[in-house]
Amino acid sequence: MFFSKYRKKRAVKKYFYLVHQLKKRYGKDEEYTYLQVKKTAEVMKVKSLFTEYLYAMYLGSDEFSASVSSVKTYDELRIEISVLFFYGNKDFSIDDIIEFIKPVPWYGGRVDIARTGIGNIRM
Repeated sequence: MFFSKYRKKRAVKKYFYLVHQLKKRYGKDEEYTYLQVKKTAEVMKVKSLFTEYLYAMYLGSDEFSASVSSVKTYDELRIEISVLFFYGNKDFSIDDIIEFIKPVPWYGGRVDIARTGIGNIRM
């Protein structure tokens, strides 16, 4: 059970990076269509193990219900994604996905461990 949760989280985290290709191909939008997401996933060679999560991230509720056959509902999938990555906010948006994958800048200079005293043992 632990490993399946781990695999799912890893796979879903990779789906976040499709947002750049979706924006590049179709422009920035609040929701994308099933065919747009499917085509982008094919081009990016996304593995199809947890694709219902991929569609729940980028499609709207109506588009998901009409296009995707899944054991779980749209809301169940969004809640699961939100608990893993967005502190339970199931109404996360494309902007939230972009913010999640944005790299954190480094504002410091060179770290000199010898000067910081990290690891020094005093007797």
